[in-house]
Amino acid sequence: MIRQERERLQENPDEDVKKWSARLAQADRMRAVYQEMAAKGLMTFEELSGRLKELQHMRETAEREMEVMQARRKRIEELERDRDDLLSYYACTVPRR
Repeated sequence: MIRQERERLQENPDEDVKKWSARLAQADRMRAVYQEMAAKGLMTFEELSGRLKELQHMRETAEREMEVMQARRKRIEELERDRDDLLSYYACTVPRR
């Protein structure tokens, strides 16, 4: 079960966290740029609204992916703790010679 969860977590979860964090930061930067463009009259408020919706979707996707990765990491930690507890229990029940 632990191996399966690790495989589901992917090969390099730290890189994935960095990737999704970068997407969140990019969405924040783009939001500011779009708002500035609208303030300068370079795009309509209707265009701004559409772009902001796209960015919101980008943020929600990144946040959801990060939550999934965190939940999987937590599940692996729980499984490892359960494994260790079970091994300790069995070690105590084996008669010593």
